[in-house]
Amino acid sequence: RASVVFEKSVLPIFNAANIAVKTIHTERANQAKEYIMSEDLTDYDGIVCVGGDGMFAELCHGLLLRTSLEANIDIDDPKVNIIRPNLRIGIIPAGSTDAVAFGTTGLNDPVTSALQIVVGETLSIDIATVHNEKGFASFMAVMLAYGFFGDIIEQSDKWRFLGPLRYDLAGFFQFIRNRSYNSELTITLSDVDLSRTATTKNHSDGDSESPVLPDFHHLLNSTDPETNNTNQKEKPLKILEKKIVEAKTRFCRRNCETCAIADTHDATSIDLLSTIKLEGRYTTINCLNMPGRCAKSKFGMSPYVHLGISYFLEYELD
Repeated sequence: RASVVFEKSVLPIFNAANIAVKTIHTERANQAKEYIMSEDLTDYDGIVCVGGDGMFAELCHGLLLRTSLEANIDIDDPKVNIIRPNLRIGIIPAGSTDAVAFGTTGLNDPVTSALQIVVGETLSIDIATVHNEKGFASFMAVMLAYGFFGDIIEQSDKWRFLGPLRYDLAGFFQFIRNRSYNSELTITLSDVDLSRTATTKNHSDGDSESPVLPDFHHLLNSTDPETNNTNQKEKPLKILEKKIVEAKTRFCRRNCETCAIADTHDATSIDLLSTIKLEGRYTTINCLNMPGRCAKSKFGMSPYVHLGISYFLEYELD
């Protein structure tokens, strides 16, 4: 599908804009990543991928790893700051879910994405590093999933011959299995995290702002009577549900005011850390850098996540 989309919908637009293109058709997994890490990129103004989220992940990994190696950065150090690459990545959606395209542009239309690349539209997104006891494991742009969604990806990868249908079948299969895992989850929040409260514009009240989600303080003390009160638990969910169904609800996008303010935060400053620790059996544990939107989920798993909050993100897997 990617070749057809590129030849019929994208290449004519690039040719009309006098953009010189070198086309590489991948034939196996990680081929794009290996190419980016080994090829001389000095003559390129940017890298464009035509495909799904997996192709974007390969380019992202290749470019970030190459940039880190050239800068002599120890990628195995979970506290190191990754350098932003000089080259930009353009995404032409032609995959099964296209969560990156949906999350950054709001739709998965190849022509729209091609035109945005031609006119030079840019959007900074957060990239998280994932480490385990051996060191660096992966970069994460959309979602880090443990349990249910991780099992779906693992199962669907074995059924690639089924095409997009494999995700529906793998999801149904894992739903029937209803597996859960004994897990211990530790979340460390800085003062910056604790002081942030998600807000959205209340269009019916002019410029006033209303809370969308509760802040993190109630998670730090499970013995708080307000936290254990049923009404207090239900209220944030009702507020979130109300905001989601509003036609004029605003989500993070290009020129987001919150991301612009966050970009001024000093990433090297030392913040007072607070820790949340939870233990039990979980069906799934998910961390998202993007809303996770797709054709089947208009708002995604995390509708109000900010795309470019610009804080250093790092996850450790035990």
